[in-house]
Amino acid sequence: MGRLFIWGPACLIVLMLAGCSSLPQTEYYRLSCDYDDQGFSDEHINASLELLPFKVAFPYARTEIAYRKNDYRIYYDRYRQWTAAPAKLVREEVGDYIRASGIFDKVYESPSSHTDTRYTLRARIREFVELKEDNQRFALLRMDLMFTDTRREKQLIVNTCSRTPIKAGGDLTGFARAMSRNLEKACSKSMRRIIQQHGR
Repeated sequence: MGRLFIWGPACLIVLMLAGCSSLPQTEYYRLSCDYDDQGFSDEHINASLELLPFKVAFPYARTEIAYRKNDYRIYYDRYRQWTAAPAKLVREEVGDYIRASGIFDKVYESPSSHTDTRYTLRARIREFVELKEDNQRFALLRMDLMFTDTRREKQLIVNTCSRTPIKAGGDLTGFARAMSRNLEKACSKSMRRIIQQHGR
């Protein structure tokens, strides 16, 4: 009886440790846009731009990657997460994209102490999700960008929606890559609209 009393708890601890070691590890992802060959080398707006805070629809504000199997319910993957809140990640990537384009003299992030900023840009992220349909996976980004000329008090709203397939059989980072491509398309479309109305 003494041996059973001693070895019983020891075996239980070993089994518990074995069970813990079999749990999947949480993986973290970030966006990574391609800033090369944007096609804006001959375009310029002689002014500064301030990036205001970006907002995201409540279901997609979490760091856990959101996914949908149908139109009625959103799920969250606790073992796949973004490195930061989606609104912060998207804002940083948009800022880097615009800086790399060279369209504006300077690009600041709010809050900014600069008083020479003529234009502002903010965004509302409506959908930021992985879709699973008919054994296929897609990254879906639906985002509205609001570009404001603070001197003329005029605003340009660019509605963007991009859905990129995720390569079958690829690793889990395929979703982050596909979402990055979506963001590149949204930035390109928005910058071209802005240049049409405000460029020289």
